This record gives sequence, C-alpha cells and structure tokens, in this order.
Amino acid sequence: MLFEIIIVVCAAFALSGVVLILSRLLRVRLPKAVIPIVAAIGIVAATAWLRHSWADRVTSSLPEGLSVVATVPYSSVLEPWTLVRPRVGGLMVLDGRETMRHPDHPDLAMVSILLVEPNAETIKSRHIVDCAKRRRAPVTADTTFAEDGLPKPEAWLSDEEPKALYGEVCKL
Repeated sequence: MLFEIIIVVCAAFALSGVVLILSRLLRVRLPKAVIPIVAAIGIVAATAWLRHSWADRVTSSLPEGLSVVATVPYSSVLEPWTLVRPRVGGLMVLDGRETMRHPDHPDLAMVSILLVEPNAETIKSRHIVDCAKRRRAPVTADTTFAEDGLPKPEAWLSDEEPKALYGEVCKL
C-alpha cells in the first residue's frame, strides 16, 4: 500500500513536471489551476493503472505449482471506469503442490484454493474435487462425512464452477 501511494505521488509530480516543461518550452502562460488539475489526472490515471494491472502482476509472480483457476470481477461507482471495464478484484489460485489423492477413490482429490485480493489477507480453503462427477465439496469445520469417508450428499456443489479448477485438478 505504501508503494502504491509513492507511485501515485510520483506520477502526479511527473505529469505536472512534463506540463510545466512544455509550457516553458512553448512559452505559454498557464492558469494557476492547470497544475493541480494535471496532478489530479495523474493520480487518477496511476491509481486506475495500478488497480487494473494488479492481477497480471500477481499472476506473473506466482511460484511453480500455483495456477489461477478463476478471477473475481469488481466494479463500483466509486471507480466509474470499472463500470465500463470491470477490474479483477480477486484471484482464486489452486495450490497444486498440496493436492492429495484418496487411495480408495482415485477420482477424488483434496486441493487447497487460495483467495488472493489486493490489500487483504489471503484466505486458504480446502475442497474435495470429484473428477468423475464434476463436483466439489468445501471442507470446513462443519463438514460432515458419511461412512465411506466422503462428504454427505448435501455438501457437494455440482455447478462445475470454476471450470479451470476441474481442468487443473483432473489432469494431475
């Protein structure tokens, strides 16, 4: 967050400096309000760029074994440009390094999914993925299991979302 503030302030000064230099070179006298307006435009532009490029920067820095399986869109009237082009507000990341297979059920895998959001704590959750039936069951403290060791039928989600999750887990 501190680096983002430093980047935004530097962008405001840089854009203001460019306008000042151009006005001096062209010998144009600018009204007093121009520089603060240009600085504000630089702040908004830098903020928009930082927020829209966040997901690409995080994705490119993920270590080996982690892959993005879904993105969470974000739009808000407080950021009106996101109403036109929503930005990525979060990433669902599969930690393939922690994938475990059930010895009695080869079509099942227990996976760790990370929810990564800017300026927020990363949330880690466990899911059991059934590759044969294209379903998943979140594993929480409240999850109840049947005698066969699998979650009870009401715990399973058959929405096949996110689709990339099944592609990544079932190919392992």
